[in-house]
Amino acid sequence: MAAAAALATGCGSSDLIPESAPDRLVLSTSSSSSFALVAETTTTALVPTTLVTTTATTKPPMTTTSDAPRPKTTTTTRVSAPAFSCHSQTAIPISECEALTALYESTNGTDWVDNQGWMVDPDPCEWLGVTCSDGSVSELGPSASGNGLVGNVLTGVLPPELGNLTNLTRLDLPHNWITGGIHPEIGNLTNLTYLALFTNRLSGTIPPELGNLTALTTLALGEGNQLTGPIPAELGNLTSLVRLGLRSNQLSGPIPPELGNLANLTDMELNGNQLSGTIPAELGKLGNLLHLYLGENQLSGSIPAEVGRLDRLRDLSVRYNQLSGEIPRVLGDLSHLERLKLDHNQLSGAIPAELGSLGLTGLNGLWLDHNQFAGEVPIEIQNISLTTMPGFWITLHGQTGCLTTADPAFADWLTEVDPGWNDGCA
Repeated sequence: MAAAAALATGCGSSDLIPESAPDRLVLSTSSSSSFALVAETTTTALVPTTLVTTTATTKPPMTTTSDAPRPKTTTTTRVSAPAFSCHSQTAIPISECEALTALYESTNGTDWVDNQGWMVDPDPCEWLGVTCSDGSVSELGPSASGNGLVGNVLTGVLPPELGNLTNLTRLDLPHNWITGGIHPEIGNLTNLTYLALFTNRLSGTIPPELGNLTALTTLALGEGNQLTGPIPAELGNLTSLVRLGLRSNQLSGPIPPELGNLANLTDMELNGNQLSGTIPAELGKLGNLLHLYLGENQLSGSIPAEVGRLDRLRDLSVRYNQLSGEIPRVLGDLSHLERLKLDHNQLSGAIPAELGSLGLTGLNGLWLDHNQFAGEVPIEIQNISLTTMPGFWITLHGQTGCLTTADPAFADWLTEVDPGWNDGCA
């Protein structure tokens, strides 16, 4: 009976059972024998506490005698490691620990590809994808040895409790199956420098509270999400931002002119949305910009001449919009431009000869097709091929106007690079 009492006491203990401890402790009783305590030992991983008691009745063989033995009853009690409790760990504040466990529960942590350490290791800082510094969670996402939580099949929603990780500098959970919205509590993470949730299934609007994250250098919410509504003007407060990635969502409304305040920005990816209105002239203040992607939207109006001030620009794409007017001649001043995509708009007038200057500085792609250009194609464009071939690409076909040239050799060259260059004349 002492063994039975010890077993009952052990069931209520909060101590973890070592990996080599018995995973089955069997207490057997019967009407014909004394108590027996049997241990069956295997090596198992630690799992949350469970206490399972089963009672089985063993019937004797069929007999015709009147003194047949009575059935024997066996009681089995299984004891496993106790459940993880944030109150039993001291590595990080309880509120941060509870934020991690909320993430585990709300994204079906038991079904992750890898959930090493989660809800088992008594130190949350040892959990896969969790990095700690000075007693707080500092990074959540990749691990030192691999992808960690990136592409780890997190399925479900982000819990608002993540807003309690106030010392977090990196929240990096792309390539998962996270649904639902971005909670405004994320705006509490004022130490965050990197926020990447792209290639998920997020919906809802971008909370304006993200404008509180003034230390942020990367905001990547695009590629496969389904975010709707406007781009918050408050994002213009993120003056440390280097990359703004919102492409391939369902964002609508105008491009906020406040984005012109992002003086450190090198990459602006707003393409593949439903943005409307004009291109703000304020974007011309982004002197560090290397890549400006505004294509595949519903933008209208003209291309602002202020874009010609972006003298570090390498990529400019405004394709597949409803832009009108002429190509600003100052685009020929973009001496570092490598790709210029203006196709599938309603641009009109003559193609400016100044674009030929771009060939002297490394342009290897000029997309002008499916617009309303008319008149003589400037022979200066041929300069582009002379300096960048064989990688050069030019498209002129699909115009509603008629493009011409009086130079037979140039006409032959145009036909070689784009056989339909003057199909608007038919």
